[in-house]
Amino acid sequence: MALVLLAAACGSDDDLTSDTSGDEVAAEDLTPFRILRASPGPFVRPVRGGCTVGEDSCERRGDCEAVPVDCGPSTDRLRITAHWATSDDVDLYVTDKNGDTLSFLRPTTYSGGEMLRSPGRTCVPSREVGEEIATYSGPAVLDGAYRVVLQHFGSCMSGLGTVDVDVTLSAGGRHLQSFRATLAPRDRIEVLSLDVGE
Repeated sequence: MALVLLAAACGSDDDLTSDTSGDEVAAEDLTPFRILRASPGPFVRPVRGGCTVGEDSCERRGDCEAVPVDCGPSTDRLRITAHWATSDDVDLYVTDKNGDTLSFLRPTTYSGGEMLRSPGRTCVPSREVGEEIATYSGPAVLDGAYRVVLQHFGSCMSGLGTVDVDVTLSAGGRHLQSFRATLAPRDRIEVLSLDVGE
C-alpha cells in the first residue's frame, strides 16, 4: 500500500485524473452467483439440464433430461427459468431475502430483478413451450436466500391432469442446476429454497 501511495504522490497532476465518468460498476460487483444450497420442495426432483447454446449445452452433451433453456447473457448474476410443454397457465414467483417478490404482478424489483415471459404461458394453443424467467442483474442484486414458488393457475386445454415444470438455475450464461416439479391443478408450491453467493 505504501508503494502505491508513494507512486501516486510522485506523479504529476495529470496522473491523478481519470478517464472514467464515475458511473462504472466494479467488475466484482457483477460476479455471477453460485448455488451454495438448493433444497427442493415436495414433488420436486433434480434432473439433468443445460443451455441451448454454450459449452454446457444439452445439444453438445446429449445427456439432458430437462428441456434445455436459454441460460441468458453473461451479465445475469442469477437466472431462474420455469418451462413446461403444455398450454397450461403456470406462474413463477421468486422472493429474495428481503421479502421482495418478483412475478408477473411485479415484473421488476429494487434488487435488480426482472420477470420475462414468453408465448405459451396462458390458456392459448401454442407450439411454444410455456416459459417464465426471473433474471437478476446489476450491482443491487442480493446474495443469500431466495424462495422459488410455482402456481398452476389453470389447466386450460390439457384437461385436469398434472403438469411437469422444469426449473433451471443459471448464472453468467452457464447452467447451474435443474429440477422438475409436478403440479396438480390449482397447486401453489415452494419448488426451491436457495442460498446463493459469490
